[in-house]
Amino acid sequence: MTDSLLDGIGDDIELLFLPGGMPGAASLDALPEMDALIEKTLRVGGRVSAICAAPMVLGKRGYLRGRCAVCYPGFEKFLAGARLSKERVVTDGVFTTAVGMGAAGELGLALLSLLRGTSAAKRVAESAFIARPDFYESETLTPPCCEDGELKFEREKI
Repeated sequence: MTDSLLDGIGDDIELLFLPGGMPGAASLDALPEMDALIEKTLRVGGRVSAICAAPMVLGKRGYLRGRCAVCYPGFEKFLAGARLSKERVVTDGVFTTAVGMGAAGELGLALLSLLRGTSAAKRVAESAFIARPDFYESETLTPPCCEDGELKFEREKI
């Protein structure tokens, strides 16, 4: 048994993923080590992602202020100062949020694209038969990003 959630976590954090659902997201929010875990992830250059109700963990701490974000309907009140999007998965800076379980595949592809590149995400999407026509039509698997208050797809040839 460890004394702390942070015991044994090195400085090679690529991604901190906060799963949603209730009461799980509320439990994450109440976790004493959560602030330190998010801060460490950001300090070492990692990304942070949350799905469903879990973006509230980031929103309540002010990390989404001024950023585009999404969450499960009804949890918007916890996204203090965030610019709410109608997309299912949104990346703004190092933060990627998704609306819920139905967007889990899209979120996975978005994170894979950010961490390992669009060609890796395309290979996984094709091998798993994940239908995302907008990814292929836009010639990218890079998730939507916010820029100057508007959502856009970053273009990257595959």
